[in-house]
Order: sequence, then structure tokens, then C-alpha cells
Amino acid sequence: MTPIDLLSSDGSPVSGLFALRQLVAAMRPAVVVEPSALAPLQASPRKVIAYDHRGLERFDALPGEDSKRENPRRKLMIERLIERGPERSLGAWPSDAMFEALEVLKTSHPNFLEVTEYVIGEAVLAMEQGRAICGLRLLFSGPPGIGKSDYAMALSQALGLPLRISSMSAASSGFEISGVDEGWGSSRPGMVFEEIVEGPFANPIFLLDEIDKVSDRNRDAVGGLYQLFENHTARVFRDRSVPFVALDTSHVNWLLTANEVDEIEPALLSRFHHFEIALPSREQYAGLIQRLYQQTAQGMGLAERFPAELLGADVERLLDFSAREIKRVLRVVFLNAVTSKTDGLRFEEAVLKLVGGTERGAASGFQGVRSARRGGSTRAIGFIWPNDSEVAQ
Repeated sequence: MTPIDLLSSDGSPVSGLFALRQLVAAMRPAVVVEPSALAPLQASPRKVIAYDHRGLERFDALPGEDSKRENPRRKLMIERLIERGPERSLGAWPSDAMFEALEVLKTSHPNFLEVTEYVIGEAVLAMEQGRAICGLRLLFSGPPGIGKSDYAMALSQALGLPLRISSMSAASSGFEISGVDEGWGSSRPGMVFEEIVEGPFANPIFLLDEIDKVSDRNRDAVGGLYQLFENHTARVFRDRSVPFVALDTSHVNWLLTANEVDEIEPALLSRFHHFEIALPSREQYAGLIQRLYQQTAQGMGLAERFPAELLGADVERLLDFSAREIKRVLRVVFLNAVTSKTDGLRFEEAVLKLVGGTERGAASGFQGVRSARRGGSTRAIGFIWPNDSEVAQ
């Protein structure tokens, strides 16, 4: 036997070159297959894959110079992602019950009729294609107090989807949506990550309220949201606080509200279906007040204790207040009734003034408009109600 000849496992001689190749192969480290090279995950019926959880353990350590430092926050986040798993359900599958609920919106929110018709069309198309309602991009513009936020809540209930709201006038709105950078001590995930990871659905509804009031110092942060509004980039969205995981947010439904559409960036407008919401008539606004009353009573657990509807005289006294002010008035009135242990609701002028209203003279009648003094000028903050004939036109 020559020096380079070796024996195989059965004792027979093998060539030295072949044996050397086997030895080298055995010394090579095992090939680690990265998750990106693995076969795509397959979702169950009526579900989608929100993220790939395979191999997340390799991100336990921080990158770069901090790679040897333990990162408890990352470890806990990875454990939670693995525990929750990658599959998320799709809600808002068209059904007879959904179409009935959308038809109710035509009556309950008549000034949003065009929006409701559009959503019904989306539901019909989704039913024909055998899919859920996903990826809505709707923008509602119009004066304050016409029920934009209220309609968004009603629409989410009709579709059977959770609704998350972010006030875009807040300086931290961008971080609230996309998270705080991991390098900061206050780092935390944004509401998109939280809702997709912790929630049951991959297609919840997010409402960005008053998008036209984004502060100048926050425009750069909000500019990063554009990736959420394009399908190809939304599929690989990365929260600033959890940059090692790519989320598929392409199924999310987005609603935006604005008072002044001219203040919105054209690039943003081009990504949304825009609806100009008309001022409701007095009759329509009275219906909104009744809905707000019922919602407040239910939310406070008092629906069984008080009448199903407000008296006409009480509705009349609330007509020249915005929807936000009406909610505050109603809560105070309910609290006063509970405190005094009475079933009567008292809308006296003192209560209205307490929550920001202004006293109306007994002889003034219904004017449909209020003003507030600010810096020596008069600012209109109420409504000038159109005639019913004007609304019909």
C-alpha cells in the first residue's frame, strides 16, 4: 500500500486523492441556510404570512461594535415574534351581513354616501374574486365636526375590522406609527408593528386624523410613511424599533382625514382616493347627535338606564356644537346624572359653558354658527347650515 492509499470503511483500499477529498469535506463547516434562501412560507386558508420567523435567533446581539453586548429587549421581542407565529387572519370577507351594515351607513351617514358606495363596490369586487377587503386608501376632507372620524369608526364596525387612530397634529405622530429608533433608550415599536404582530388581522384599519396638520418639524418623519402606502414597499416594512424583521403591511386599510386638502403634499394625495365630504343638513346633523348620544351611553354602560334617544329640545341645543364638543357635553351630562342618582339628563347652559360652549340668548333662535375671539380677530368655529333644498342639489 502506498503512503497515500487509505482504507475505506469496509477495509478495501481507496485512492489517496479520493480519501483526501473526503477528509477535506468532513473538515468543512456545515452550510447554514439563511431564511431568505428557504422556501416561502405557506399560509392557511384565509390567512397570510405577516413575517418570516425562521432564524430570528441570530439577531439576539446588536450589530457592529455592540455585537458582544447582550440585548434583553431584542431577545424578548424575538421570543414574542416566534411565539405569535407568522400567520395572520384576513378580516372583512364580504357577506350578506356586511352588505346590510354598509347599507345602514347610507342612512346613518348620508353625507358620506359617495364613500359608502365606493366601499360597497370594493366589497362586490372582493366577493367576485374570492378575497377579503384589503388595501383601501381613502381620504376624507371637509370642515371640522362633520363626522369624519365618526364615519371611520362606523365603517370599521361594518367591515368587522379593528381601528387604530393617530392624531397627525401631534409632534410624535411619525414615531407613533413607525416606532422609535432602536438606538434610543425610549425605543418602542409603532402602532403598525403592534397591530400586525399582536392583533388578529393582517388588514386592520388605520386612521391618520388631520393629516393636513402635520407640523413642519415632523414632516421628515411622516415622509417615511410613504412606504406604507405602496404595495411593493409595504410588503417589506421595517419598524424603526425592530429593524431586523420585515413585515408585510400591504393588506392594511388606510383612512386619512383633513380639513384643508390644499395643505397635503401632492405625492400623498396621489396615493389616496379623495372624497370631499359635504356639510350635513340640520336634519342629518341631528341624526349624528343621536348616534353620538347612543354611542356614549353604550360606552359608559348606561344604555339600559337612559332613554334610547335624546329629546328634540336637547338635540336642538347641541346643533351648533362640533362633534368633539358634543361628545364632551354628553359625557358631562351622563356623569352629572349618575352623581345625582337621577334618570334625567340636564343640558343646562352652565354645563355647555363648562365644556367650551358659549351661551346663546333666549331670543336669538338657531343661528348655526359660533365664533371665538383669538388675538383680537373673530374665528368661525361652527356651522352655517344650508337649506334642505341646497343639500338636495
